[in-house]
Amino acid sequence: MGAVGNALLAIMARPLGVVDSLRWPLLAYVAILLSLIAAARKASTHRFYRFNLNGHVLPVLGEKPVTALTRADCRDLMTACRAKGLKPASMRGVNRTLSAVLSQAVEDALLPANPAFRMGKHLRTGDEIPAEIQPLTREEAHALVEKAEGLFPEYAALFLCALRTGMRLGEILALQWGDLDFKSRCIHVQRNRVAGNLTTTKNKQRRRIDMSAQLSAALRRMRAVRKRAALKAGAAMTSWVFLTPDGHPIDGDNLRHRVFYRLLERAELRRIRFHDLRHTFASLLIQQGESWPTCRSS
Repeated sequence: MGAVGNALLAIMARPLGVVDSLRWPLLAYVAILLSLIAAARKASTHRFYRFNLNGHVLPVLGEKPVTALTRADCRDLMTACRAKGLKPASMRGVNRTLSAVLSQAVEDALLPANPAFRMGKHLRTGDEIPAEIQPLTREEAHALVEKAEGLFPEYAALFLCALRTGMRLGEILALQWGDLDFKSRCIHVQRNRVAGNLTTTKNKQRRRIDMSAQLSAALRRMRAVRKRAALKAGAAMTSWVFLTPDGHPIDGDNLRHRVFYRLLERAELRRIRFHDLRHTFASLLIQQGESWPTCRSS
């Protein structure tokens, strides 16, 4: 049982009347969780969670018992957010926050599964204008990687991987060393990471992708550095390929906002989506006269 579960057990040890009065509502669970976040996470993370929970989640779901929360409750929350006029980006933030709370509830054995997971189709308002596809030119792609090597060296191989394989961000973040075949120079795409949760790839299809010599060399170097660091620390090397500088799994939203957009600005490139790196790969491939069957499925 996790830290929140232990705190709840402490509450359960109180006189029966106190426990009954709580009825295990989400608001009580959130109060404990927020106190733990305040002590262990950055202030900005605490503010983000508190804003979404107090402003949107708890007014709708706060009185419901954590153990009784369902997919329908999560849909009701998204409907309420849409009725208040929240934009899709804000709705994603609310859902991301709720999903993080309920993932912790799963860890604490209060729920069998996270009902807020993969709510994508419920986060759309129906009147959004599709984002314009903006692939980089060959020269811009080179400039992006070159600037990353100087500004964010720990993430340079990740951006190179996106540009040389056309993989989605979640697929890149879910890569394990066992997925890389350096002898055959290929990558086996087998899973996806969404909002910190591992899941299947889009359409549940696994696939094999060729690995360029440049990407293979970059990943080999990164693996060698990782092995030396693990050996020095007397610990086993983690199976995940891409990690934060302090060795944690990478959060996709943090990567976009704290690294990718800053990188584009410093490289003096127009602001594009990370997903446009996938379209860049397809565009450059087509310019070479080759085909990419998967480029039709974004």
